[in-house]
Amino acid sequence: MLNVVIALLVGSAVGWAVWAGVPRLVGLRRRWSTGMLAVLAGSGAALFAALVTLRGPEWWHAGVLLAVLLGITASDFAVKLIPDSLSLGGAVIGVLVSTLLPTGIVELLAQGRTAAFVGLPSAPHLQGLVLAVSGAVLGFVVLEAARIGFSAVLGVAAMGMGDSKLMLAIGAFIGPLGVLFAFVVACPVGIVIALVLRLRTGLPHAPFGPGLAAGGVAVLLASNLLIDGFAAFQRLLVTLPLYVVFVVQGILVAIAIVLLVRLRRRASEVEQLIEDDYARIDQELEP
Repeated sequence: MLNVVIALLVGSAVGWAVWAGVPRLVGLRRRWSTGMLAVLAGSGAALFAALVTLRGPEWWHAGVLLAVLLGITASDFAVKLIPDSLSLGGAVIGVLVSTLLPTGIVELLAQGRTAAFVGLPSAPHLQGLVLAVSGAVLGFVVLEAARIGFSAVLGVAAMGMGDSKLMLAIGAFIGPLGVLFAFVVACPVGIVIALVLRLRTGLPHAPFGPGLAAGGVAVLLASNLLIDGFAAFQRLLVTLPLYVVFVVQGILVAIAIVLLVRLRRRASEVEQLIEDDYARIDQELEP
């Protein structure tokens, strides 16, 4: 109980630090509202309490990642900008933490056993270093490949490079297997966020950083549930008639093609809307 109380206090302090510090990092002329302070403090407290409750006090070091993700999410929602000081700095901290305190990244998704299986020595600190570096590299490569590929197919910038740098940081904390699970979670979360913001603002683009952050948090707090859910989904697919699987896949592919064709036809209009939105954001930032 004491650990949870401490976690609530620490999480609230982290939320306050994000509220006070991130606007300066991105160059906002004004401070965020007190309502944003309440949201950030409450979110930080809830995340830290969940970390201690679900993972135990020995996972306190993973709170660094939660703090980084909280700051990045707030910044990306507010001004669609992820500061390099948080993403690249977070990646460096992630490698150091995973090397000096390797228990988290080694135990997460049983990556230590996977590392031993491929011939990596069993020394925990070496395993932590290799898993952190490989996770960071894989996270960056996956997002960069997705960014370049989708941008080429859609005819407009699908994502910013800040998202790739964010996955660099996340991968340094959760390793290569964690990155893959985080990306699977991030995609549907990102789609939901995009749909909600499209209905509210009418803009054709939305920040993907919060979705990626949600993926990292899901892996950090509920990796076992993700594995069980993935296994249950695989069992469900096996039990379904083959024609049902093909029909569902066909419908999804058809929807994707329709959306792609429609977006490509409106590529110039969408690009102009995005440029206007970023011009509006630039007016809020210091020159």
